[in-house]
Amino acid sequence: MKGKITQWNDDKGFGFITPDDNSDKIFFHISVVNPKNRRPQINDAVLFEATVDNQQRMRATEVYYEGLTLRPIKSVSKQNYQSHHQSNDKKIILEPARKTGLDYVFLVIAIILIAVAGFSYFNSKNLTTAIPFALPAIIFFAVYNRQKTPTSKLFTCARCRCNVPFDNRTIRAWNMGTLKLYCSNCHAEWLRNREITDDASYSASSRSGGCLGALAMMVAIPVSLFTIAHWLS
Repeated sequence: MKGKITQWNDDKGFGFITPDDNSDKIFFHISVVNPKNRRPQINDAVLFEATVDNQQRMRATEVYYEGLTLRPIKSVSKQNYQSHHQSNDKKIILEPARKTGLDYVFLVIAIILIAVAGFSYFNSKNLTTAIPFALPAIIFFAVYNRQKTPTSKLFTCARCRCNVPFDNRTIRAWNMGTLKLYCSNCHAEWLRNREITDDASYSASSRSGGCLGALAMMVAIPVSLFTIAHWLS
């Protein structure tokens, strides 16, 4: 994996790496840094391997300065860790993303505002009178559809059965209703080996399609109401 050193305490010999995917910071100790004759510095770009320790925290096991790497990080080290810990990691049961009562309040407010916007336009025949109601309605609808964060920071990879932290990709997939999630290594291997099918829930097109669908709904609802009101007039 790739990342950047964002925190470093030279006196104590430890720091934190922020992965390129902006997932949670990962602890590392000077003892795992190579080459040994160079001290880490903030903003150093690095290649690293990480594991989950006994307290379910991510910890780097190998760190190499990008551009100064003496040998490539072997993925087998990660595989060996996964094989060794596969039976020891307790499987995390994920709950699906659920809407709260407050979310439905936002939805009801959005619907009411859209109705008021349509009624205002119907009475005045002036589109500008509906805008003050339509814009807050779109905002409330966007809040209703906002991305949620899982209560657990870790999930169990559906392939290697290791407990790994969520990143932006897996959080998006979880919000879309997917409970069968894969760690970065398994996901990359799955992408390499998979055949192109219509059911690609992790593909970028599926994610963009869901976002475009939500945007289309936010635009289509007020436009439809305005059109009906204009037709009735």
